[in-house]
Amino acid sequence: MFKGNRIKANKRRREPFTRKHKGKILFLAKAFAVTAVFSLFAVASIRFYHELLLSPSLEIKTINIDGKQRVSVEEIMELTGVHIGKNILGVRPFSAEKALKTHPFVEDALVKILLPGTVNIAITEREPVLLVNLDGLYVMDKKGVLFKKYSPEDSIDVPVMTGLDDFKGDMEPIFKAGLFTLLAALSESPVFTRSGVSEINCNPAYGFTITTVAGGVSVRVGKDDFAGRLKDLDKIISGRGAGFAGLESIDLTSDRGVVVKFLATSTLKRGNT
Repeated sequence: MFKGNRIKANKRRREPFTRKHKGKILFLAKAFAVTAVFSLFAVASIRFYHELLLSPSLEIKTINIDGKQRVSVEEIMELTGVHIGKNILGVRPFSAEKALKTHPFVEDALVKILLPGTVNIAITEREPVLLVNLDGLYVMDKKGVLFKKYSPEDSIDVPVMTGLDDFKGDMEPIFKAGLFTLLAALSESPVFTRSGVSEINCNPAYGFTITTVAGGVSVRVGKDDFAGRLKDLDKIISGRGAGFAGLESIDLTSDRGVVVKFLATSTLKRGNT
């Protein structure tokens, strides 16, 4: 047994904290510096943006509107919030377009800003072709969409579609029966361009019957060959010289040919025709 000094075990020297975590400290320092820079940049950007919003050089000086007929300038300004003197950076094109489409007559809209002070607004309006008689009068466009309930302020001069009760208010069978083909044929018909159409009736059995504005004459055109039948009608009416005067009804669908019925007063004057 030795009595000398005891040999002490070598103790492991601890590294200083800063040296041990040097990498993490540097990372955190860099992250803090970057965050500070970005924070300062964000604050500066917000301040700069607010300065731009107050800048007279970015006020709206010109508003170009294309495609409007029924929609007024005042309605467009109210819906979009675009007006002369407003800062152009306050205009949100997508929001303005969405707001314009809430107007019943606006089918599509496009809003563009052109720095420093011009806003272009283009709208596509719905084209009314019929007033459809359901539980009231509804305006139908050329695509068959009933887009609003009719009011006298609309000032729409188009025929009234009747006979929906026979179809339980469903327009689809009437579309399939050739409504749009008939409307196209009417737009090309000289006789109806002159006399006008006040009503279009659709019947499941007889097809379409047109009532003229001039004289309220009923003209049955049936279910097909609308263009051909309207050409026959034009020859008859043009040959009379008196137009639809004195007529009660015309049937263009009879196997016996064109059947014309005169008003009672006209029959007495003419004799049996």
